[in-house]
Amino acid sequence: MNYALNLHDYQYNGFEPGFSRYSKKEEVFRDLITVVKETRKVIDAYYSKYEIKEILEKIDELLKELTK
Repeated sequence: MNYALNLHDYQYNGFEPGFSRYSKKEEVFRDLITVVKETRKVIDAYYSKYEIKEILEKIDELLKELTK
C-alpha cells in the first residue's frame, strides 16, 4: 500500500468521504509512523557511508515521541 500517497491525499482532502481513505485520526497517525520508520530504514541502508548518525538519532527521538 502506498502510505505516502494516502497521506498526501489526506493533507489536501482531510476526512472528506470519497477523497480520503482515512476516517479516523488514529489511521492517519498509524500510517505516518509507518512512513517515518520505513524512511529511516532506507536512510540507514543506502546512506550508511555518510555521516547520518545524527539524522537517525533525530528520527528515533521523533518515533519515541510519536509512540508514547
